[in-house]
Amino acid sequence: MRQHIGPFFFSFSIISLIWILNLLFKELNRFLSKGLPANLIIEFFILSLGWIVALSIPMATLTASLMVYGRMSADNEITAMKATGISFLRLLRPTLIASVLLAMGLVWFNNNVLPHSNHRLSQLMRYMGNKKPAMRIEPGVWFDDLTNISMLVSEKVDSGSVSLVREVMINDYSNLQAISTINADSARIWANEKTGILEIRLFHGEMQNLSLSNMKEFKRLKFPEYLIRINVADMFNERRPQSRRRSDRELSAQEMLD
Repeated sequence: MRQHIGPFFFSFSIISLIWILNLLFKELNRFLSKGLPANLIIEFFILSLGWIVALSIPMATLTASLMVYGRMSADNEITAMKATGISFLRLLRPTLIASVLLAMGLVWFNNNVLPHSNHRLSQLMRYMGNKKPAMRIEPGVWFDDLTNISMLVSEKVDSGSVSLVREVMINDYSNLQAISTINADSARIWANEKTGILEIRLFHGEMQNLSLSNMKEFKRLKFPEYLIRINVADMFNERRPQSRRRSDRELSAQEMLD
C-alpha cells in the first residue's frame, strides 16, 4: 500500500497541472484582454480546482495502480509472493480498502463540495461577463443574454473595452407584432459601466421588418451607420447567488430530489 502513495500524488500533481495549464491557456488571455481585476481571475482559478480535483483523483488512482502493479509484475514480485503462499486477493486487499475509502470521500466531495463550487464558478463567470458583456460574444454562436435581442457574429476582435465584430446579424424581439432583422458588415460594441448603457454601432447594413398582422407588409431599410443603445444597468450589479436557477451540475443529490 505504501508503494501507491508516491505514484498517486505524482500522478495527481501531473494530471491536475495539465488541467490547470489547459485552463490557463484557454481563458487567461481572454480575461486579461478584458481588463478584469486580478482578484477575479485568481478566484476563477481557485473555484475551478473543484472540478479539477474531482476529475484528477480517479485518473491518478488508476495511473498509480498501473504503475505499482506493472512494476511488481515486471520484477516478478507477484510471482514470488504467490510462491510464498500469499494469494493475489490478499495482495490486493490494502489497495481495495483504500479505494473504497477514497471512493466514499469522493462521493461526499462530489455531492457536497463540487456542486457549490460549480455554482460559485458559474456565478463568477456570469458576473465577469456582466462587467464586460461583449466578453461572452463568441463567433458563430448566438448571443441572447440581452433583453429582446439575439446576435450572431462571424468574427470578433477585442481592443481594450471595445469589441469589433464582422458580419453581424441581430434579431429584435421588442415588437411582438413584427419580425425585425438587422444585417451589417461590421459593428463596434462598447459598454459603459457608469451609465449602464451598451452601445452597438452598426456599419453598412440593412434592416428588414415583416409585419405579423399583414404578411404583405415588408420593409427594407439600408443604412451606412446605425446605433442601438441598450440599458444593461442591472447587469453591472453585484453578484447575487440566488438570482439564477441552478443547473444539475450545481445541485447535490438531495437538492435534485427536492
